[in-house]
Amino acid sequence: MASEVFISSNGANGGEVHATLDKIPDECPWCHRGQKPEDMRAAFMATEQSDGFHLLQRVHRCTFTDCERIFIAFYAYKDGNARFLKSKPERFTPKKWEESIKALSPDFVEIYSQANEAESQELDKVAGPGYRKALEFLIKDWLIANKADKEEVIRTKQLGACINDYIDEQVIKDVANRAAWLGNDETHYFRKWTEKDVNDLKRLIELTASWVNMRELSNSAITEMPKPAKTDS
Repeated sequence: MASEVFISSNGANGGEVHATLDKIPDECPWCHRGQKPEDMRAAFMATEQSDGFHLLQRVHRCTFTDCERIFIAFYAYKDGNARFLKSKPERFTPKKWEESIKALSPDFVEIYSQANEAESQELDKVAGPGYRKALEFLIKDWLIANKADKEEVIRTKQLGACINDYIDEQVIKDVANRAAWLGNDETHYFRKWTEKDVNDLKRLIELTASWVNMRELSNSAITEMPKPAKTDS
């Protein structure tokens, strides 16, 4: 629901500005808990941007007693209307992976987390290649764990060849291939999949990891419960 507020501008013209906000932040960017934050009664207007908008900044404080940190809500302001953009500073929260994935490829988990943090800091030009690298570690660590006799070949083989030559399950091969295609777009000068972005790449990587996790859990269950030998009745 839109909310009308008056702010005191610190821009070049100074003075009081009337703004209609389209949203009040409903989550603390530090602790990531939903709430109605405390308004610290401080707002500032930056000078006009190249797109004709001003940057409106409002100061809030988290209402949870074990946090109570200050943060700033950013809005795009024009003609009396302010559209919420984001809250900062944002405390990065790494994605949680299944235990089997963490044990199988700790490097994948770490590289994915670093790429994810880069993306959260709007470093999108380096986040994409990071996700692509994470995918390669996941695939190769998984293949080496299950095809130890091919380890040296897998280490040096290109990712696409590893996927096509050594992944047996067609659905995992299909999903992993598509993740690799989008990952390559993030590292190459020319993009083939112009209608896709880094969010599609992350979704495909996470789908690949889910299939790998399911395969690993299934193998563990089968190993722990071998088929009983037939006995005479």
